[in-house]
Parts: sequence; structure tokens; C-alpha cells
Amino acid sequence: MTPRMTIVLMAMCLTSPLAWSYWQPVSPLKWQIQLSGTLNTAVDASVFALDAFDTPATTITKLHSQGKKVMCSFSAGTYENWRSDAAKFPRTVIGNVNGSWAGENWLDIRNMATLGPIMKARLDLAKSKGCDGVNPTNVHGYTQSTGFPLTAAQQITYNTFLANEAHARGMAIGLMDDIAQIPALVSKFDYLVTESCYAKQQCDRLSPFTTAKKPIFNIEYTATPAQFCPSASTLKINSIRKNAALDAYLAACPTSTTTPVVTPPPVVTPPPTTGYWKPRGKMSWQIQFAGTQDTSIQAAVYFLDAVGTTTDRINQIHSQGQKAVCYFSAGTFEDWRPDAASFPDWVKGSNLDEWPGERWLDIRQIAILKPIMVKRIALAKQKGCDAVMIDNNDNYTNSSGFPLTASDQLTYNRMLASEAHAQNISIGLNNDLNQIPQLVNDFDFAINESCMEYNECGMISPFVTAGKTVFHLEYAADISAICAVGNAYGFSSMKKNQSLDAWRASCN
Repeated sequence: MTPRMTIVLMAMCLTSPLAWSYWQPVSPLKWQIQLSGTLNTAVDASVFALDAFDTPATTITKLHSQGKKVMCSFSAGTYENWRSDAAKFPRTVIGNVNGSWAGENWLDIRNMATLGPIMKARLDLAKSKGCDGVNPTNVHGYTQSTGFPLTAAQQITYNTFLANEAHARGMAIGLMDDIAQIPALVSKFDYLVTESCYAKQQCDRLSPFTTAKKPIFNIEYTATPAQFCPSASTLKINSIRKNAALDAYLAACPTSTTTPVVTPPPVVTPPPTTGYWKPRGKMSWQIQFAGTQDTSIQAAVYFLDAVGTTTDRINQIHSQGQKAVCYFSAGTFEDWRPDAASFPDWVKGSNLDEWPGERWLDIRQIAILKPIMVKRIALAKQKGCDAVMIDNNDNYTNSSGFPLTASDQLTYNRMLASEAHAQNISIGLNNDLNQIPQLVNDFDFAINESCMEYNECGMISPFVTAGKTVFHLEYAADISAICAVGNAYGFSSMKKNQSLDAWRASCN
């Protein structure tokens, strides 16, 4: 997003007695952004975009007199040498040049002692001019060549700080640029501003804001309204066409197109049998597959091997007021399991790297595999397990030795979920991140390893949106960073050794 950009937005205020004390925009909205040339306040728009530094208070007062709301933006992630407060930035926080913007450099957002007071002063400036909200730009430095080793967790911390400070001053705040972390930040921000989501084929990534009933404001530069308006209507995005100079020119969608199609949120339909345990919200947990079992850890949920764990051990867990989740691999053959002889050779595929004796299964062969998996679920149920955790359920994305498809995987995974529920036991989804949107209604919780390390945490957020627990663990990152990311996404996070022995460092 253009660093000089300021957003002016207007919408109906919430009428509930519990409404926020600051303005909250609600779609659909006609809006305009103008950063160059003489400002045209006669444009048919209830939303304008202007610069926090350059826009005088009298202009904002005039817009208010016309029934418009004003949101003022400033760059929170870069240093701009032409700004009136430029002298406040020490050289130590100024990094690499921001692309082709002469005089603009990325900031070291880790240095809150320096940047915090500067950004608070900018928020105070916006408030003093009468801005109804603020729109900090360039808040995605961790994805850029800033000259500093910034992390996703540090960006979340910085962006959350900005949101909290804006709200403390009675102003709304919009998220720009940091699309990858939308799932972690949507609850902190009041709306989203983006550029060229249609041209870049990224509009579907913005849906958490729509789900949260928070508006999305999008600018297109190359696509025509005839091209992007139908999609904008379906996705409930307030899209306009602008010149790259962001002058007075505006091409908006016809009213009949911009009016969103009212589509209720998807209903999460519970399975017919509802007597089984369903993990909800954050929960402390432990997973141990190696070493002597440590029964002294204060965790609400224990993850254990379905075959290697005894009924006595599960009874002990229950006597301590804890739940037991029992693990088995549903997508691979393991030659050390007691039911290994049940698998005919022709359903065994390629070997798993680094796992001797383990081979991928041909999940299309449900007639063969279903009875085996049903017995494994029954074994877990017989031992008293409260839930089963299935592993290796993303065969179609691996070199399995079979021509498996995404549809094959969905059919197989849904079969497993249905059979678990038929036996009145909860089931958790591990792996298969790409199919979470299709499977979140079928499974009761999710388990993930290393989504922070591989920048995949946002893919699991549909479980949190559905109110279902995500049990998350990392192996490499620092525990403080793990907790920052986990808390931002609403996960139950911890750090473990890769051997999955008794050691753990928990965020809950």
C-alpha cells in the first residue's frame, strides 16, 4: 500500500447498548481515496482516504459536516525523511530503503522503547484533528528486506500494540499490508484495506474479515469495474478503481453490484451422536511417546499412543480429572503394530523417509482399510480414550506410490471421522492443512506441528473460528515467540523435544 496513504471511512454505527465507544464501519460502503491534487469532497462517497500529516483539521471538519467519517493514515513501519517528526528517529532503528521510495526506510519494530512514543504521538495527532480512525501502513516488515531479523511474532506484537493504542484513544483502526497474518489480527482490527486483490487473485484470503462482519476496502489499478465488481459483490468487498497517482479519479461499482449478497455464515452441523467429549477453547496439554511416562504434569489433556498405552494408565489420567487422546496412524502401514498382518501387500506403497518399516497406504481401498481402522477406534474406545488422533492423513500430497487425489483424501478422512463418531468418541485432524476448510465440520479438534516454523498457522484458523481447540507444538522456536504466535491465533501452544519425551514448555 502506498506509504503516503490515509484512509477516510464512514459507516453506520452499531446500535447495540454494548457497542464499542469508537466508530466501527459496516459494509456496504461507497468510498474514495485521494492523495494528490485538489481534494474533491463532492464525490459520491461516504468514505474518504487522506493523509494524517497533510490533511488539515478544517478539511476533516468539512467532511464531518457532510455526514462522512474520517480515518487518517500514517506509515507505522517505515521512516520517512519528509515527515515533521523525522528527527525523532535515531539511526539505529532505520534500516533498508523501502523499494523505490526515496527517503523512506524500514524500521526496526523490535525497538518499542523508541518507536512506541513516536507512534503514540502520531495517534494523538490524528485524534486532535478529529479523525474517526487510523490506518497504519507498512505493517508487514517481517516479510521484507528491512535490514533487521524481524519475525512474524514480533510483527504481531507491534501491530497489536498499534491497535490497542488506537482503541484507547477512541479511534477505529484498519489493517493494511499484513495479509499473511490476517487470521491472527482480524480480532484486533476494525476493517481491512488492500490493493489489487482481484488482480493478484488474493481476495479469498481476506475472508476472515468478512466472516467477522468487518468491511474490506480494496483498490484496483488495472482491472476494470466490469471485471472485478461481480467478484466484489459475491465476496462482499468494497472495491474501486483508481489511478496509480491516487488523484481524484474514481470508478466505483454500480450500486446494484456493490450491494452485498446477504449470505449467512456456514452452519457447523454436529454429528448425530453428541455424547462424546468436544475440546473447546485453549487447553493445557501434554504429548509423550518416548521415555517413562510422567504422570505429574499438570495438563488438562494427555496425548498417548493408542496401542502402547494401557487401560490402567488411562484410568489414572481420568482419576486426575484429565482427558486422554489416543494416537494411531491412519494413512500408513507400520510393520511393528499388532494388526500389521491385516494389511495386504497391494495396499502398501512407498516407504516414509526416515521411518523404517513404515509405508504409505492406498487410501482408495476403503473396503480393506475401513475394517482395520474401525477396530483401531474400537480399541481406543475400549481402553477408555476420550478421543482419537489420526496421523498421516495427507497421503495425496506425498509420494505414496499411488495416484491419489484430493477427493480420495477427503473421502477417506471423512470416513474416519464418521466411524469415530459412530462409536461415540471425538476425533482430531492432524496434517492435511490444505483441506481444513472442507474438513473442519467433520472433526472435533486439530493438532499441528511446526506451523510457525513453516509459516502455516493461518491455515488452521478455521478450527478456532468454529470454536474448536487447536493443539499446537513447535520444536525449534523460542518459547516466548511460540506463545506470542499461539496466543494471537487462539491456539493451545507448547514447545517439545522432537523425540516427544516428557519434557515440555507450555503457554497454557
